[in-house]
Amino acid sequence: MKREQLESGAAAAERVLTAERLRLGFGNPVLAYALHFHRNDRGDRLSFAGRPWLLALYEMWGAEPPRGADVCFQKATQVGISEHLLVLCWSWCGELGYRLMYVLPRDEDRTAFYAMRVKKPLRHTPRYQGLTRQTTFDSRSEYLISIGRGFFRLAASNAEASFVSVPLDCYILDELDQCDQTNVLMAEGPPRLERLEEGSNPGRQPDRE
Repeated sequence: MKREQLESGAAAAERVLTAERLRLGFGNPVLAYALHFHRNDRGDRLSFAGRPWLLALYEMWGAEPPRGADVCFQKATQVGISEHLLVLCWSWCGELGYRLMYVLPRDEDRTAFYAMRVKKPLRHTPRYQGLTRQTTFDSRSEYLISIGRGFFRLAASNAEASFVSVPLDCYILDELDQCDQTNVLMAEGPPRLERLEEGSNPGRQPDRE
């Protein structure tokens, strides 16, 4: 009986700790944005019900992004990683002043991503509206989004000019295996976050030392 009481008490304490951790964001801007600010394209809050592993991904970043290290997600479809990368953009730019380039395979992918993943969450999220201003110094300003002291730029991997002379703190390469591998090789220097679909052919990834 005593052992059962101890186990029950430990489980209750863990639930309280988890609730408090979720409420505070645990000093982690990515987690805080996911829990308190971000709305998806439908205007809904993020849900971690039945997906504790997804919450763990938001928690892993800590107070600041990793420096000098690449991260690669190889995953199944529709598991929340693209939304996760989007929250990274808003939180790192808005809170830390990061300069990011978000790379998609083709121009049409960039256009669709901007319409669905940028404009709609921006419309539904007051925090983003307060942080965001459209730049006026680029002819494609809709793809260069100023957020607080930082920015993120949407680029297509099939446009070589996208990778030239842009000061950055991080690259995010979405659907890396579908990107132009020659141009992606120019995404060197700052850390890279890479997303591939499960079952992608590693031979299509760029060789990196």
